[in-house]
Amino acid sequence: MKSPPEPRRTSRRISPAAGEALIRNRAVEKKTSLVGFAIVVLDRGFVYVGHTECDGDWCIITDAKNIRVWGTERGLGQLALSGPTDKTRLDAVGVVRAPMRAVISVIESEAGKWTSK
Repeated sequence: MKSPPEPRRTSRRISPAAGEALIRNRAVEKKTSLVGFAIVVLDRGFVYVGHTECDGDWCIITDAKNIRVWGTERGLGQLALSGPTDKTRLDAVGVVRAPMRAVISVIESEAGKWTSK
């Protein structure tokens, strides 16, 4: 006669040291900030470029431009490395303040490559 299967464990136990390490890592994540010129991808399809400062719960983009049409053959990476193309369409929007929970990715770029547009 077969014995009934043992119930599956739904959670794992971690050692106290591992728990402390997780807490320290989360504290470091919260203190990490990004300052510089970047392309910022937000949820709902919004993509901006400008002087970016992500710190705490907010990402603030000053002198922001909305990238309405990428106009590239190789995506956002091409824009980050080379700046806008002739087909890129940008709309000036001033200052954008987005909660960090809305930030999908931040791609560093160089402001000098964006001065022509």
